[in-house]
Amino acid sequence: MANKKKNVASNAGPAPGEIDVMFRHPGFLIRRAQQISVSSFVEHYGSYGVTPTQAAILKVVKRWPGIDQVGVGRVLGLDRTTATTSVTTLAGEKILERRNDPADRRRKALFITAKGERLVAKLGDTEKSARSMLSVFTEDDARTFMRLLEHFVISSNDTIRIPMQAPEPDIVTARSRPRKQRA
Repeated sequence: MANKKKNVASNAGPAPGEIDVMFRHPGFLIRRAQQISVSSFVEHYGSYGVTPTQAAILKVVKRWPGIDQVGVGRVLGLDRTTATTSVTTLAGEKILERRNDPADRRRKALFITAKGERLVAKLGDTEKSARSMLSVFTEDDARTFMRLLEHFVISSNDTIRIPMQAPEPDIVTARSRPRKQRA
């Protein structure tokens, strides 16, 4: 009987020290910081009915009118499913417009509609949300945090499955990329 109790105790989960290590793990803290970031965005901009990803897509399309969905995904480091779902939602809400590219019928160029322009104007540069998140720091600590965070993201970009790509002309359109040949 004592043996059974020992087995139950050993299956109770990680030891308290292991939990402390987990709570200090960079991945855990980055995930938690991302949750805080989304919460801050929703607090400030949730009434407009867009997600942080959708807001970012709108800003990219505003900056590069005519960019296609693949290009948006490359600029923001989004997988195809996320880019497709977000663009489809924005187009369904008449915030984005998809237009056929006369040079490539398979490609849909993206443009912000008048409704989308009004939404982007309301969102502004999302500085309110950024200020709120960084308000837990002194000004010097906020600059240091942002410098280190940018360094981490830039230095790690090429090591992940879906890196962000600089918004160069070949990113704006997928037409300049050779198509993969099907077997």
